[in-house]
Amino acid sequence: MDRRDAAGQLLVPPLALAVLVGAAVTLTAALLQGLPGLLGAGLGTVVTVVFFTVSLLLMRWTRRLKPEMVMAVAVGAYATKVGLLLVLLVALYDVRGLSGIAFAAAVICCGTFWLAGHAYAFRKARFAVYDQ
Repeated sequence: MDRRDAAGQLLVPPLALAVLVGAAVTLTAALLQGLPGLLGAGLGTVVTVVFFTVSLLLMRWTRRLKPEMVMAVAVGAYATKVGLLLVLLVALYDVRGLSGIAFAAAVICCGTFWLAGHAYAFRKARFAVYDQ
């Protein structure tokens, strides 16, 4: 199996699920809360998809590095993303016209379905996980 094809196999199912669920949450929030719901859920969907996609692409980039370096990159990326999320949440704390509940609902739903899609894709990809 080509490595590019393998990365695509791991990216497409969770991305498709997260975008579909994000669209459903955004539509629901827009119907229930109007424009603030639309903006909050839309932003939550975008943030979740970008954060998870960056993680997957970063791990693809480190696939040829030593395991110690992969772990260091993963921990560094995680810490950076948590820090950026904190800055984003503080910046958006009291923004009028943006629903915090819709934002949170989109992040939780998109994150859950991304992880489910990723688990499904990994199971279907059948990667050999042993040393040769």
